[in-house]
Amino acid sequence: MIYRGGKRLIASLAPLVFAAAAGGDAVSCGIIARNAEHLAGLVRAADGILRRDDPDAVCRVVLGGGLFADGGIYPALAERVPRGVELIRADVPPVYGAFCEATGDEPSPDVRGRFMADYAAAAAENNG
Repeated sequence: MIYRGGKRLIASLAPLVFAAAAGGDAVSCGIIARNAEHLAGLVRAADGILRRDDPDAVCRVVLGGGLFADGGIYPALAERVPRGVELIRADVPPVYGAFCEATGDEPSPDVRGRFMADYAAAAAENNG
């Protein structure tokens, strides 16, 4: 029944699952553990490909979105990834990477600040 509401409805329940898990709810803890294991499987697959020629290299995985905030799925994922994988929680929107690529470098803190302010204003305008 709940799946008829679509992905947006399901995603809207994530904060409730995390809150219940923080309170020790076994079902919620199981949901987080299962999903962390699925994500870790994807990370292990990428790691196996990216470090095939250099097993001592570091495999950096950038995580974006609210699910990876403190208390989200991040702690469960972090304990499941292989040694040598560095999980990086993005503090900028994904489009920032395209912006950096277009400019050819990591912009200065001032440019980054203006970018983030403009991005927040555009997001508020589009959501309002």
